[in-house]
Amino acid sequence: MNTILELKDISKSFGPVKVLDGIDMTIEPGKVYVLAGENGAGKSTLCNIISGALQPSSGTVIFGGREHSYVSIDEAKNQIGVRMGDWKMVVKRGKPFLYNLAEDIHEDHDVAAEHPEIVKQMKEVIKSQHIPNPNFSVTLPDFD
Repeated sequence: MNTILELKDISKSFGPVKVLDGIDMTIEPGKVYVLAGENGAGKSTLCNIISGALQPSSGTVIFGGREHSYVSIDEAKNQIGVRMGDWKMVVKRGKPFLYNLAEDIHEDHDVAAEHPEIVKQMKEVIKSQHIPNPNFSVTLPDFD
């Protein structure tokens, strides 16, 4: 049977307090799973790691056969994204990255150089729709 979700050696600490230590778990389709434990046992922490709300201190989360990568808040800062049909453009620190989600659902291949007309069109969307926010600064792309 194929695996939907696999956790390998998941640990989570909050400061000096280790909440999870070396958790291994495999979730397969068609089965029912129960997560039980006393208050403070780490059930909610584990669910938050599975959902992506928390990043484990160590270990690996594999979802659908692919290792899940977590984005830190520092990495998430200074980005803006636009979606248009199957196209998704993410501007990171002013540089546009373009993905064709019809062919690359995991956003592994930046195709901005091959599709400058799509990049230009999506930049125009950002230019016309972006409203600056002093609490969330973003480096916009060049609008040439």
